[in-house]
Amino acid sequence: MLPRPHHRLACASLLFFVLTAVGVAQSLAFKIVGTPFTLGPLNGVAFGNGTFVVSSATTASLRVFASSDGTTWTETLVRPAAATAVNSPVRFVNGKFLIHDVSVVNNVITGHLRTSPDGLTWTTVTIGNAPTQTVAEAAGDGTRILAAGSGSLLITSTNAGSTWTNVPLNPGFGGWHALAHGAGRWFLAGSFTVGFSNVRRLYTSTDGLAFTLSTAAPDVTSLAYGGGRWLLVGQSGDAAYTSADGLAFTPATYPSGTPFTATTNTVRYANGRFFSLRPAARVLQSTDGTTWTEFGATLPAGLELNAPLDLAYGNGRYVLLSAAARTSTNSLILVADASVASTAGRLINLSVLTELSAPGDAFTLGYVVGGNGTAGEKPVILRASGPSLGALGVPGTVADPRLELFAGSTPNGANDNWGGVPALVSAHAAVGAFAFTASDSLDAALATTLTTRDNSVSVSANNRGTGQVLAEIYDATPASVFTSSTPRLLNVSVRKHLGSGLTAGFVLGGTTPTRILLRVAGPGLAAFGVADTVVDPRLVLFNAASASIGENDDWAGTPALTAAFASVGAFAFPSATSKDAALLVTLAPGLYSVRASGAANTTGVALIEVYEIP
Repeated sequence: MLPRPHHRLACASLLFFVLTAVGVAQSLAFKIVGTPFTLGPLNGVAFGNGTFVVSSATTASLRVFASSDGTTWTETLVRPAAATAVNSPVRFVNGKFLIHDVSVVNNVITGHLRTSPDGLTWTTVTIGNAPTQTVAEAAGDGTRILAAGSGSLLITSTNAGSTWTNVPLNPGFGGWHALAHGAGRWFLAGSFTVGFSNVRRLYTSTDGLAFTLSTAAPDVTSLAYGGGRWLLVGQSGDAAYTSADGLAFTPATYPSGTPFTATTNTVRYANGRFFSLRPAARVLQSTDGTTWTEFGATLPAGLELNAPLDLAYGNGRYVLLSAAARTSTNSLILVADASVASTAGRLINLSVLTELSAPGDAFTLGYVVGGNGTAGEKPVILRASGPSLGALGVPGTVADPRLELFAGSTPNGANDNWGGVPALVSAHAAVGAFAFTASDSLDAALATTLTTRDNSVSVSANNRGTGQVLAEIYDATPASVFTSSTPRLLNVSVRKHLGSGLTAGFVLGGTTPTRILLRVAGPGLAAFGVADTVVDPRLVLFNAASASIGENDDWAGTPALTAAFASVGAFAFPSATSKDAALLVTLAPGLYSVRASGAANTTGVALIEVYEIP
């Protein structure tokens, strides 16, 4: 397997660096959404698959509300009235919404876990063990789901919530109240009675099964992960701790004089920043968990936030859930627009049709996410097609391709067989990808949300297979909600042995032209220790009609190209006379491809890069 490329190659070690997302100032006004939220209290809001979902709290029935804009909501009666019931907050985990509820019908106590791809259609799983216990939080790592709650309840599923097993961890009488996953690590916090004392305990795990007691922070009441950092908040609001690796934590302090000191806060990560929520107070924000400022948003006059509190971001909007002013028993939904839609040209897809020519062969696609003035998470879809590619007439395809994702240098997900997951079917259609032939085809696919800047995906084959494979990266942000502050695909790349030639296709979205830098590095890679590089690469650019519209053999150190390299942070070529190739063009929205080959029939390893020029 070839080593993964660094898109910047800022140092000879070829290491990735995890960069924290940069926040932008907000000036927002929240508005109250009325009906249909007069039925009773609500206790959770989540966003996923283009939809906000809100769950009802302690009511006789289980009602769930779904909305794409946070303003117009559709109600679903998931469970009719019971004698009594306790419903968990809704969470979006591993591509699905999840709710747990415990109900009493005919004096029989039953616990249910319910999952949904859209908040409208729900699948129910009956949990037989400890049915009186309720889930308080749930989280996932792309493969495993953990759900934790009262009575030390800790259960896990690795098949999208179809079946669940207990995780053996019992720290005492009490329950869990905070759970999150990030960068290959889980954190789990709860409050328990040990002997005659009430204690808060924090546990951590790298696999979601074996947990160890952590001393990272005392009395943790809430925690969150995002932007490459952990944030743990203690029982007193001014007790906050941050960490990049989940091992070494640094104390952080809320701004002096704010109403967030000396009280318990709920923390969330959304749209590239941490949020701190507290009853009767305003909202604080931080991009790093250490430096906090007032979130530049106003609440309706006279309104005080009241527990429970929750916040989600999606489709360019924030949805804030709060109980009403303290004189009311009903909850409120408050909505604020984050920004105005943008039609700027941008990279939205990279695809590479190539061959795994030898057993054990693999190649890597890279993608950099961000952009000046942007913040937040980035949804993407990654695919490796073999069997379904063969159904389109491509001969000799890989029988069983596999994807492995990396955030920086850290593995953060994998897929072997896509499994016909309904959410993936919808996601593929939404970005215009061709449909896989069957739900049980051995093609690989993942829909994920990025919080890191530099990312990559390794494409290989199970059982050391060989053959043709199509690898694809899609920007999954809907065009209708793409704004000037939405993170973009700034750079997409592929590194592989050229063979007789390698073609990478890319798509530009939006409605305005985009300046693009194309590079094919050979000697430039050799300078960083990559072996067997092509001595003299050349590139040719084609439009959708397969007509050549630009080419370059040797980049020649031109001032325009040198300046373009610097503007996007691309690594410098060894010299003005190196045989690397580069081309600077302005392109209208549409489909394009760049073919890399070696001059005079030479071959070797090359890096093809496509950059958006700011």
